[in-house]
Amino acid sequence: MLQVSSPNFSRALAEVNYTRRTSNPSEYMWTEYSLRYARANEGLGDLKEALKTLADLTSTDPKNPEVWLALGQTYQRAGKLDEAIAAMEDGMRRTGAPGPFLFWLARYWYEKGDIAKATDLTFQAEKAGMKMDSLREKLGQPGPPPGASSPSFTRSIPAPAGR
Repeated sequence: MLQVSSPNFSRALAEVNYTRRTSNPSEYMWTEYSLRYARANEGLGDLKEALKTLADLTSTDPKNPEVWLALGQTYQRAGKLDEAIAAMEDGMRRTGAPGPFLFWLARYWYEKGDIAKATDLTFQAEKAGMKMDSLREKLGQPGPPPGASSPSFTRSIPAPAGR
């Protein structure tokens, strides 16, 4: 479990706790403070509380991409890669903002060792406007050929280290 001892996280958690107790859940600030609350809990090592807060936010603010991205990233940091992928896929469907989700999905599938899926998602992310140079380099891909409409490379792509 991630454990960070920091007075800044503790102070942030106290401030956010106060605001969450006195805020109306339908207000914009509820989401912002709840995201900060989840991040502060994650920073203090309480991934269970962070995930619970983020999962609750997906119900109260289901079209907010930031909520879904935070949920997926927190699952990944908790070592729950399948749940991270599911959250990213669900968030992409619900928010209609594919770019950032495709970025993280490509990285997570690479982390799982599914190079073909990671490569396909990398091309999709690039089409959605995301910069994927770092992952493309890991995948051994130079970039799509000019005018290519689909990622159909037949190059040999190395597996992630340790796989």
